[in-house]
Amino acid sequence: MEPRAEWGLRRYIHAVAAGLGLGPESTWCELDVGARAYVALENRLPWVPDRDAALVWNASHGWAVGVEYGGAATVLALSYRGAPLLPSPGDVVAFVKKAFAGVPVGSASPSELDCPDLRRQLERYASAESCQGLRRVGCMAIDSGASVAAGCTTDFRW
Repeated sequence: MEPRAEWGLRRYIHAVAAGLGLGPESTWCELDVGARAYVALENRLPWVPDRDAALVWNASHGWAVGVEYGGAATVLALSYRGAPLLPSPGDVVAFVKKAFAGVPVGSASPSELDCPDLRRQLERYASAESCQGLRRVGCMAIDSGASVAAGCTTDFRW
């Protein structure tokens, strides 16, 4: 993907994090091996209090709330938001807040989402107007082999 699309993804992820009261240092994203992102959440899900919670996104399944397990930034996705692939940051924040409130949201199984104009949609977040007030901070680097488990049975690469 072009640098403008990469910058747009970073700003989009930073906008989601900001809506959750988190800084860009809580985020990681990449476009090199498929578009994917990670946001470390400060709180733990009430029904899984012994695991750190995370918000993850990829270009195939969109957003999911999950918990970290094992090592190397592995996330067990518990609830997938579903379409659209790039909802507004406010809609993602609402999804996360409902999940933490114990409101049933999303689906336990991922849907295959399609976004033929993903680059163009990401590029619109690269403009100054789309993310006013955000600071320019690069995505935090974490293990590039991060993976997520869909439900309890299927592992796939983010």
